[in-house]
Amino acid sequence: MQKLSGLKLSLISGTFVLGQVTTAFSGNGFLEKLVTRPGEVVKDVKQTVIEEATGTDRSNLVQSTQEKFAATRRTLEAARQDTSSQFDKAIAELTSSIAEVESMGIDPHAVRSTDGTLTDLLRQRDELVAIRTEALNKIDDAVRALASQESQAINDINKSYR
Repeated sequence: MQKLSGLKLSLISGTFVLGQVTTAFSGNGFLEKLVTRPGEVVKDVKQTVIEEATGTDRSNLVQSTQEKFAATRRTLEAARQDTSSQFDKAIAELTSSIAEVESMGIDPHAVRSTDGTLTDLLRQRDELVAIRTEALNKIDDAVRALASQESQAINDINKSYR
C-alpha cells in the first residue's frame, strides 16, 4: 500500500478538502483509507463503498425476491378465487336440483335415475362441500408456506450481506 499526502481528495461522490490529509491506496488503485492524523482513520472508504454497493445489491435482491413471491402469491390467490367460484357454482346447481326434487315430493336422499340406480343428492352435496373445503385449505396452506419461505429467503439474503 502506498501513502500519499495532499490537501485535496477527489472521491466517487465529490471532492473533500481537509487540512493535512493522508490517503492510502492499495496496489490496484482503490482508495482504502482517509486519515487526518497518524493512526486516526476518519473513513474507511473501501468498506463504505462495499457497504453501499452491497446495501444497494441487497436492497435490489430483497425487492426482486419480494416481487417474485408477490407474483406467486397473486397466482395462488387467483387460483383460490377460481377454485372457490367453480365449486360454489357446482354446489349451487346441486342445491337447486335438491330443491327441485323436493318440490316434486321426491326424497333427495334417494333419487332414482332413469337406469334405476338411487342417488343421494344430499350426500353428494356434502361431499362436494368437503372437497371444496379441502381444496381451498390446500391453497391456503400453500399461501402460508409461501409467506414462510419469503421470510426465510429475505432473512438469508440479509445474513449473507453481513
